[in-house]
This record gives sequence, structure tokens and C-alpha cells, in this order.
Amino acid sequence: MGANEKTSGPPWTDRRALAAELLDAGHSVKTIAQQLGLSPATARRYHTIFKSGGKSALMHIGDVGRRRRLSSEGLSWLVAAIKHSPTIHGFSSSRWTNEAVGELIERHFQVRYSRSHINALIRELGLRDRVH
Repeated sequence: MGANEKTSGPPWTDRRALAAELLDAGHSVKTIAQQLGLSPATARRYHTIFKSGGKSALMHIGDVGRRRRLSSEGLSWLVAAIKHSPTIHGFSSSRWTNEAVGELIERHFQVRYSRSHINALIRELGLRDRVH
């Protein structure tokens, strides 16, 4: 899959296709997790599925994982919050980081997310240019 090629399907489809390419090229599970922002457990699962059925098997696994714990309103609030300086929310830095976003979510919603889930959430919400 080239840089400008996209597969059709849910948001995770492109990451699974890239994971298949990296696995096929012999990259380690750890490298794949880091490059694609996956949890180590997900990268290991992808590796196991890929070994047993190739790219096709990996592309056809169902939607898995926990359901979203923030409502649409909560996600809207988070987007609006991140569009402002972190100092408004009591952080000392003027730049948002993955850790600060996680702490903000935990403070405001009493929900704790893993680093990889926060990365995925930032991507999904189109906030990659705001979080460093």
C-alpha cells in the first residue's frame, strides 16, 4: 500500500493493511505497535492472525475492543478543550501532549485511557496537529 493509497472500510482498515505489509516484511511486533500506535496486545493479536491466514484474515477480523466510554457530547467538549491552551485547564505547559490529554480526560470524565487509545482518539478527532 503506497503512501497515497487507501483501502475502503472502517478507520482501522488502513492500519491493518499496513500492519500486514510490515508483518510480511518481517518487522517485529514491537516495531509494528510503535509505528502504528497499537497496543502491544493488539500488535501480537494481528501477528497471530496474520501468521495463520495472511493479510486476508487480518482484514476480515471484526470490530473488537471496548466500546467508546465518552459520549458524542463528551468528545465535542474534548475537541473544544484541546483547541485552547492547556493552561486554561491548569497545565503548566502551553502545548498539549498525549499525557496531558489523558489527564484532562481523567479529570473531567473520570475515565482512564491507555496511551495507545489516547493516540487513536487524537487521530480520530483530527487533533494530531494540536497534540505534540
